[in-house]
Amino acid sequence: MQHPDKETRISVYKSIFGGLKKGEEIHSSALRNICSDWVKTVKRRNYDSPIHRSLIDNGTTQEIISNLMKTVENNINIYQKFLKIKAKLLNLPKLDGVDVWANLPSEKRYSWDEAKQICFQVYNNFDVSFGNVISDIFERNHIDTSSREGKIAGAWCYYWYNGRSVFILTPFKGLISDIFPLTHELGHGIHFYLASREQTLLNSMPGMTMQETASTFGELLLADHLLETIDSTNERISLLTNQLTMGGLLIFILSSWMLFEQSLYHSIDREEYLDGKAISKYWCAARNKMYGDSVEFFDDMKWEWIPVPHFYMASRRFYNYPYVYAQLFVYALYQTYKREGKNFVPKFK
Repeated sequence: MQHPDKETRISVYKSIFGGLKKGEEIHSSALRNICSDWVKTVKRRNYDSPIHRSLIDNGTTQEIISNLMKTVENNINIYQKFLKIKAKLLNLPKLDGVDVWANLPSEKRYSWDEAKQICFQVYNNFDVSFGNVISDIFERNHIDTSSREGKIAGAWCYYWYNGRSVFILTPFKGLISDIFPLTHELGHGIHFYLASREQTLLNSMPGMTMQETASTFGELLLADHLLETIDSTNERISLLTNQLTMGGLLIFILSSWMLFEQSLYHSIDREEYLDGKAISKYWCAARNKMYGDSVEFFDDMKWEWIPVPHFYMASRRFYNYPYVYAQLFVYALYQTYKREGKNFVPKFK
């Protein structure tokens, strides 16, 4: 979906979403029943709302999250402005749905050893103890970067409390876009290394709003490092654009996913029947609120909700807003770090 050739992206998107719509009855039934069951659980357990359990798990409040969403909605114009700039960078009059996640081309390639060294430098320059953690993870050979059939997609960090270590799974093909998820997962590793040595097993796993802090902070350290070391103007533009694309996902699009989930529960309260058509209506309304007129979507993209696994996690409702929270929280932390320098490090640890 990030392929540089637009015709390839169109073919992929239409194949995926054209196929997904064939199973919309199964998926709408699954989502409808999961949400309806959660409404019953909310009533039995006397939660204030469908999101209340998630607020408890993440150590936050409805007031904080409501203010978070208001802040995002008040700044939608910034995201839409970026999307229009990205269209110009891609030499397009306007972005289509298949262009939103497209990366600007980058010719620079990295070996695995180069990627490891960059990650080490980024964290070691911030704090030597962070660099020591990175070295330990690499020396233990706890990172799986191989490409093979049947391997789960995405990047993950699995905690091993008894071993006071982690196992990381992430793809690596030598692209600059591969180094960011590696740095992100290593940030999770640093967080767990510190927590597992100071906390009990039950206390070592904070809510997701906190879990995403070190990992996201590491990505900003990496971005600054690369901007300082890359000479090519085109490579720097590509780097910044791709980072802003990901930032847009984490702040604005995941916010739209929360709005989408909220609309499903409001619909259930009104005793509306949630078939595939109704669910897609709410999906498009939340999506279009963020994109406005900056992106043109083809009709079958109304089924984009179908493959999102988070919506089907029966005991983990409203899974995505912690990423929005963490991203904005880390931006504030990083701004403080740039202002205070090394005096900030002990506070962060």
